[in-house]
Amino acid sequence: MKTILRSFIGLALMSLTACSTPIVQSPDTKKEPAQSSSQLSATSSLSPESELPSSDMRETKNVTYRGIVQPSGISIFMQGTHRLVLSDGRFILLESDSIDLNGYVGEEVDISGAIRPTVEVGGQIMRAEEATLVVKEETEASSSAEAEPALSETTESSAASSTSSSSSVALASSKSSSSSSSSAPSSEAQKSSDISPEMEATVSTMAKEDFSAEQWTQEYCSGHIGFCFPVHRNWWYKSFGATTSVLWHIEVSNGPVLNLGDGPIVINLLRGPLTGPDLTVSPQGNSVIGFRQWSADQHFEISADKRLEAAVAYIMKNLTTYQGE
Repeated sequence: MKTILRSFIGLALMSLTACSTPIVQSPDTKKEPAQSSSQLSATSSLSPESELPSSDMRETKNVTYRGIVQPSGISIFMQGTHRLVLSDGRFILLESDSIDLNGYVGEEVDISGAIRPTVEVGGQIMRAEEATLVVKEETEASSSAEAEPALSETTESSAASSTSSSSSVALASSKSSSSSSSSAPSSEAQKSSDISPEMEATVSTMAKEDFSAEQWTQEYCSGHIGFCFPVHRNWWYKSFGATTSVLWHIEVSNGPVLNLGDGPIVINLLRGPLTGPDLTVSPQGNSVIGFRQWSADQHFEISADKRLEAAVAYIMKNLTTYQGE
């Protein structure tokens, strides 16, 4: 009996000992779910915008630059549809959803918008929001001052010599077209045989181009004046605006056109009706001039070296009215 009672008391003591021993849980297994839940909550609270910095945050807004609008052309930069060439030769890439930049190609323009770095190192691109043509009195004065050497017989500099071979022909003929037949040879055209070595090389290179229709992939348009004409895919152009002799003056070359006379092909819009045959290309010494009636009191003259006659004819026949967007 004592043995049974002793066994019962032993079992009771063992049960009490087991109940008083705490159950210890590993710190890792206890904290792991809480930590994962916290991380999940933090992740879910991030929006896509907060995960990656927005490019808009890097933009500098309300910036204005003045320059000449040009097509983007072949470049290392993959962004932008056009470029704004500044007075010091630098350029800013342009893009816009609200402005037809094609309507400002070749024009000096004040463009405002937001600017940011390009994906490629070293570039800047503007999201253009507003464009204003630069039209001021000093522009005409400076253009006419530069145009004066083109009418002289000076051949000391390449610019003056090359101008005598192209723009002087068109400028001189504008005076004769209002009083006599537009196809009559002028004395200035007969003097254009002497051109600089630089211009000779430029004309020779341009004359070797393929002038088939599919090669004319660019277009110059003046929204201010209201006309467009095709430009060869390998050529450059620049509008010099109005001068004292012409309503509008554009030059075309196979490289950048920086100064009056740099372009072997010259497009002039002149005052007065066309007195000679319309849509004709006429020889004048070593040059040719294409004539195109534009309105009741305006006409175009397109002049170049005679080796570029095919280019003059194509531009003349494909002059069109600017349609805008």
